[in-house]
Amino acid sequence: MEPGAWADWVNAVGTFLTFGGAVFAGVVAFRSYRTQRAAMDRQLTRYAEEERRRHDEQRSNQASRVAFWIYRGRYRWYVNGANTSGLPVFRLVLRVYCDDPEFSVAVERGTQGPDDSGRSRKLSNALETVLAERGALDVDPAGVHIDIAFTDAAGVRWLRTEDGRLRIVDDSFMFPDVEERLVDRLVPVRTDEQ
Repeated sequence: MEPGAWADWVNAVGTFLTFGGAVFAGVVAFRSYRTQRAAMDRQLTRYAEEERRRHDEQRSNQASRVAFWIYRGRYRWYVNGANTSGLPVFRLVLRVYCDDPEFSVAVERGTQGPDDSGRSRKLSNALETVLAERGALDVDPAGVHIDIAFTDAAGVRWLRTEDGRLRIVDDSFMFPDVEERLVDRLVPVRTDEQ
């Protein structure tokens, strides 16, 4: 072989190795890019989930501090409630329902200001009136249930069921299938003490 041919061969092999090295570097760079891209996608997904969770917590912050429940004392029934959010809630409606005798009544409260846990005289009166009219004053307290719907200060409508679950409902939500709708302040005060 002539010296010029050797130089051509060495040059060709060098070119081939350089080309192979460039292809290998390109493959490594592409895989590295895909790995980094997948890591960034996972990080962005985690960030979006945390942001959504934070938003949901902020959104439900006031609603999670509003609750009403029924209590039967020795001689009377009471509605206890709390709005410890520091802001009023609006369009508050309590749905009182019973298994035996079966009934479902909505009691509208309107606006409920922020307050600590305590008895509501007007709601307790409405509850006792409803129970008396339906012959249910002496039923087992476990058979009388209460759900509430209200609008928070941000204009979001919420439903809290008797088991404490809280969820967003449509702004036009009113309890369906209730036999009667009352306004707590318009229910005549019961005079017969039992």
